[in-house]
Amino acid sequence: MEKAEKKTRSREFIKAKVTEATFTVLALFNRNAGNLLNAIRLEKILLDKLDKEEIDHGLSNDFLLEAKHFLLMDSLAKIMMLIEGLIVLIESISNPKKGYPKVAEEMAYYRPGHIWRVIESLRAGKLDGAKIAGLPKLDRLLISDLERRALEPFFKESSRTFIKLLSVIANFYECNSIVYNKFKHGLSLIAGMTLKNPQQQSVASVMVALDRRETAPRCTSREMPERLMPPEVGWFNTMCYVPFGNLALDKYGEIVNILFELISYLTNNHMFLAANCDEDYFPIRMMPNGNYVPSLLLEHDLSSEEKNLLEPIIRKITENMNIPEFRFNLNMNFSDEAIKRVLESFQDHASALIWSSERSASSATVIMT
Repeated sequence: MEKAEKKTRSREFIKAKVTEATFTVLALFNRNAGNLLNAIRLEKILLDKLDKEEIDHGLSNDFLLEAKHFLLMDSLAKIMMLIEGLIVLIESISNPKKGYPKVAEEMAYYRPGHIWRVIESLRAGKLDGAKIAGLPKLDRLLISDLERRALEPFFKESSRTFIKLLSVIANFYECNSIVYNKFKHGLSLIAGMTLKNPQQQSVASVMVALDRRETAPRCTSREMPERLMPPEVGWFNTMCYVPFGNLALDKYGEIVNILFELISYLTNNHMFLAANCDEDYFPIRMMPNGNYVPSLLLEHDLSSEEKNLLEPIIRKITENMNIPEFRFNLNMNFSDEAIKRVLESFQDHASALIWSSERSASSATVIMT
């Protein structure tokens, strides 16, 4: 299919095969994941400034240490929420009973079981990396058989790399799930604890999450027969320790970089798949200057010979690609009375909730390009 025809047919393809709701969710998840990752980076800057005493906070040393632990937990919670969103998106895309039409619903309402099913499938080697990552199908590229054979190993490596990085993310999620859940539910956390053993001079302090599990969690560092807690608080039999400082921040930074890579790769690929009617497209990403560049997830750096081999093939594909700007403009056209009620709600509880019975035609307009 030629570029002009893809531009003409892409909207109908999206409506019929992907749904506009799913296309919207992909675009919003991509953009807002970037915003959330930037917020995590800003929290690290804040922690650095607190450590350097560059902020007048008015807290005692003990309260400051505990507050910094909770800033760290806030960063962890953002990371865990992004992992959940990514895994739920993967679950829908990879499930033949769901697919694109169910993405918006699944992303809005999901249960922990969805996440653990994907993690188990990942461990069992049952996930199709090429399908999940939205890699182009070789037989739908307008190139020669020789060029397809040249591209095939790079697509296979991209698929393997995507699954390998996803495994790192899944392991991080599982090993931090207890402290994340205690942060969300119940706050059975002890912040600002210090370890006395001289072995751990690199760990200034830790946060401890208290929980109870009938069987040892998969990421258990040590299983011991003696009680962890004295009888008066003996209900707890599980503790998760989180170190404060560079040990945690460096690992979080590593996970943030992997998440950015996976989320942007997956969402961009599936949006370009839709915009090109699942024909003749190539993984590309937008750079900060607004230009698009080809993007493959490779574990090795391309040699000069590989670059010379790939560049003319990629150019041939991308020159025939429909590359929309993915802008989303929403105009609600509220009446003056509706705006008045919204502003009153802002005053009452700092939010305004709108619900529609859908009894009449929409007054809103959406422009998505």
